[in-house]
Order: sequence, then C-alpha cells, then structure tokens
Amino acid sequence: GNLQRFLRMAAGPTIAPAEELPAEELLTAKPGWTALQLRFRGEGPAVAFLLSFGGDVEVLQPASMRQAMFDAARAIAARY
Repeated sequence: GNLQRFLRMAAGPTIAPAEELPAEELLTAKPGWTALQLRFRGEGPAVAFLLSFGGDVEVLQPASMRQAMFDAARAIAARY
C-alpha cells in the first residue's frame, strides 16, 4: 500500500515553510532554520528527496527516518 510518512525537519534558509507550526515545535529548529512538516509515501522517496539538500536539512523525527538518513550519508561518505 501507500505508506504515509510524517516527518518534521529543520531546513536551511533556502526552503520556505509549507505551513505554520505551533510555537513549541518551532523551538526545536536551530536559529536561522525553519521547521517544516512533510509527508512522503515511503522512506525511500523521502531519503532521496531530503539528501538532495545536503547539509541544509536535518530530520528531527521519526527516529527511524533519522537513522535512514544517517545510513545513507554514511554509505555516500564511504564511497568517497
């Protein structure tokens, strides 16, 4: 089926927020960053899309998505 992933991420100043978040959720963003909530149909497409931002993106949750991003980044770094 179509698995929906709900992510909260911090993105660099090149990305505009898609919607406003409650103030308590914005507090998790680093200064100069914007907190966003995004939906993806699966983990693979989410990782591929988010990796395109390089160091200008940080997945805050869920933990499984943070781990997937870490694993992908480690695999890329090992290649080079």
